[in-house]
Amino acid sequence: GGIVVKQEEVNLADVSEEVCQILAPLVQRRTVLKSQIRGNQCPRILGDTMRIHQILTNLVSNAIKFTARGSIQIHADVDKDNPSMVLVRVVDTGAGIPEAKLAEVW
Repeated sequence: GGIVVKQEEVNLADVSEEVCQILAPLVQRRTVLKSQIRGNQCPRILGDTMRIHQILTNLVSNAIKFTARGSIQIHADVDKDNPSMVLVRVVDTGAGIPEAKLAEVW
């Protein structure tokens, strides 16, 4: 048995809002956690809601660990080069990964 990935309609605005609500208690007072995804700006996509929720939770959790002050935002945009794709980004003002360590991550 492998991992079963569902194909269902996913509302990224709802998923990102839920992730923000769940993780909000972990955010320090000087940090703002916010979803920038609006339902009318981002099309519904086909995917596995649970897996997308899990991935966003992991990305935002990592951002929280390394952002003592500033902001953490979730964005989603239709890919200009491939309009059938949506790009999801978690952007934070944390320290980031030192350039010398990037090769280890990617």
